[in-house]
Amino acid sequence: LVEVSRLDRSTYTPLARKGEGVGRISGPFVGLTAQTLVFYGFNEAAPGFIAGWTFAGRHATISPRLSATWSPSWNDLPEYSRRGSQLMSWIGDRSIITADVRAASPLQLGRTALDLGIVVGAGGSRVSDGLVTERYVVAHFDLTAGIRSQLWNDSYVGAEVAAQTYVSFGQASAEHLELLTTNVYFGVRL
Repeated sequence: LVEVSRLDRSTYTPLARKGEGVGRISGPFVGLTAQTLVFYGFNEAAPGFIAGWTFAGRHATISPRLSATWSPSWNDLPEYSRRGSQLMSWIGDRSIITADVRAASPLQLGRTALDLGIVVGAGGSRVSDGLVTERYVVAHFDLTAGIRSQLWNDSYVGAEVAAQTYVSFGQASAEHLELLTTNVYFGVRL
């Protein structure tokens, strides 16, 4: 016979992912970013910084982030590229600061992961031609591809490329612009 008073109760730790413990599937990252007007034939990059936090789930990763870019001058755009109204509010000294959320579906290949995703974000832009400074509200939608590779223990490096469509609001009508953005970053899993 089994005496019920002598039995102990057991609890089990839930599994987060195969091979990893609970609490090791999210963490911060920081990196560099560069935006170009390559779709308009202009390859000068506007450099910047990116920082955020990655939450990795079983089927998707969600990454809230902040990014900031600046351009010393896009006044050197070829004249034919500046004729369209959509570029007029983007030339000159420019800075863009946005808060974004990236959602991606990863494909794990050993210590490396590939992913495809989308990004939505909004923020502010400042444009100056040297005489007049204008401020705009901007929103963007991106299609992205990324790669991430584990370095050692809980650290990793990654890179993303994004085709972005920006819309700026601040005048009588909204202006849009397509950018190609590249991010290179370092992160840790906590």
